[in-house]
Amino acid sequence: MADTQATTERRPVFILRGTAQRIVQGTDKKGRPWIGLNLVRDGKKTIQAVAFGPRAEALAAVAQEGSPVLVAGSFEPGKPFVGRDGKEHSWSRLVVAMSNPAGLGQAA
Repeated sequence: MADTQATTERRPVFILRGTAQRIVQGTDKKGRPWIGLNLVRDGKKTIQAVAFGPRAEALAAVAQEGSPVLVAGSFEPGKPFVGRDGKEHSWSRLVVAMSNPAGLGQAA
């Protein structure tokens, strides 16, 4: 009899601060909330961030267009696509686990 082990991939957690832009909110087919936004960081790459369920509600409470936000989460790879240049491109988004964590104060 063969042993089977369940393996879970553990992704590193990143804490990022920036300015919220292009905020989009909605609900999924089951009525659960979600929020997506661009996290614009001074002199660094803009990050696409998304949160679901209670995390979406918490992020929506602190994120307004142009407001500073602090988020923590892991990067999730997106499906590769072929661009207009004919080359394959990859992308990722930050899946938010926590926003403006207590004790860290407001993002500057």
